[in-house]
Amino acid sequence: MDGRFLNPNVLRAPQREYCPQPRGPREAGPGEESHTPAHFRNPLAGNSFTGLRCYAPVPGLLVTLEPPNTPFEPRDLHTRQAHRAPYGHAYTPFPLGNTPSPFQQTEILTTKVATFKGFEKNFPHHTPKQLADAGFSCRKNRDIVHCQSCDMDIGNWKPGDIPWIEHARLSPDCALVEREMGQSFIKTITESFDAEKQFKQYCDQHTPVKENPLVTLLDFKESDHYKKLERIYSNLEDFPQRMLEVERAFVHWHYTENRSGNSTLLPSCILNLINSQDHETAINESCKRFQKEYKEYQAQLKVSEEMQQQIELLKDERIRLFEQVNQQRQTRIKAEQEDEDAKIARGLQDRYNSEQFQSLAPIV
Repeated sequence: MDGRFLNPNVLRAPQREYCPQPRGPREAGPGEESHTPAHFRNPLAGNSFTGLRCYAPVPGLLVTLEPPNTPFEPRDLHTRQAHRAPYGHAYTPFPLGNTPSPFQQTEILTTKVATFKGFEKNFPHHTPKQLADAGFSCRKNRDIVHCQSCDMDIGNWKPGDIPWIEHARLSPDCALVEREMGQSFIKTITESFDAEKQFKQYCDQHTPVKENPLVTLLDFKESDHYKKLERIYSNLEDFPQRMLEVERAFVHWHYTENRSGNSTLLPSCILNLINSQDHETAINESCKRFQKEYKEYQAQLKVSEEMQQQIELLKDERIRLFEQVNQQRQTRIKAEQEDEDAKIARGLQDRYNSEQFQSLAPIV
């Protein structure tokens, strides 16, 4: 096989010249069987290459210079040291600016998928193929993945994350993302996340009330103290009006005596505020403050809902953009594979026609 068709990522055995006049076999000692050593039949047999792969008898992976009729015994080409795959299933990266062929892309994808073997439980929301297709290989440490192109680690994966989108967001200068998805995709994704960040900052800056004040009043109405006051006023004809005064008195107590949040509420406190005429004006002021804060909370809640809707729209737009670009990418990859297969077929056909023409050529 011609050398230019060999896979550049596969480690080859070093070429050795054949020695036409090897030394003869040594004489057998006491208790030893007389035989011809393997390295006299094959120049590479019996040699141990430390740290190299096992030299399997695959055509094209081993090139030796041997005279005619030299026996080839594959069992003599195996090294004596067992090979262990490097950590992370490292592969030879392609230089920046060079686009790998479809065959090489398939091989790289298979290698990256293999790094997730045994660690699938660390990625419950994504499959190894989805992460490897986005250029990631497994770090074998929690849910962390690594991109060899931009030398970046990504972890803490969530259910709604799309690997290609997260890769473009966190590493917009990655050559792999630019080559596979395009600069327009990276720019749109970056702008989308910038807009989402601005929406979240706006929500944080326009939140005068952090909690719903109505929740405090509802909790009071569920307490035992409120039920005791209900039993006190239950026999009166103006019972609803009395309970409204109880709620107003509680609001005043909450803003005055319970400023720190550690005061103990007793029914006697509410009754004293209701029966005291001096606190009527203060109670009215506290109720106005309560209504103001409740309106502010409603406005804040409305803004938050609107911003959340905008964020959801941005997410939907990113998903639609990814699906569109990824579909175009898959179509391009399929066309490149078909084009490469067609070139190989044409080359084989031309070679076959040339051999047939030479065999049928008249002998001069």
